Amino acid sequence: MELCGRLKSNGFKVLTSSYWIFLLFFPVALIRGIKNLLIKKENARRNDLETSVNPILNGILCRMLYFENRKIAKGVRFPAGVSVFAVAEKK
Repeated sequence: MELCGRLKSNGFKVLTSSYWIFLLFFPVALIRGIKNLLIKKENARRNDLETSVNPILNGILCRMLYFENRKIAKGVRFPAGVSVFAVAEKK
């Protein structure tokens, strides 16, 4: 994981790290793959950030994230995810 390497090279001790938002990894990867086929590469990421989300869909996504955080992720290290996090301390 590149994040851990950067933390270590800057004098941090990594206490834990994992991917996050595992439940949405495959849908997001599929949507981004389709967008990359349809939209020029340089515009694909910008369009991702500018897109508004339907309030109903946003509620569903929030519930999925809550479920993952509260029910699944305790002590679990996911093999993939939409984001990555690390907890580190300065040596």
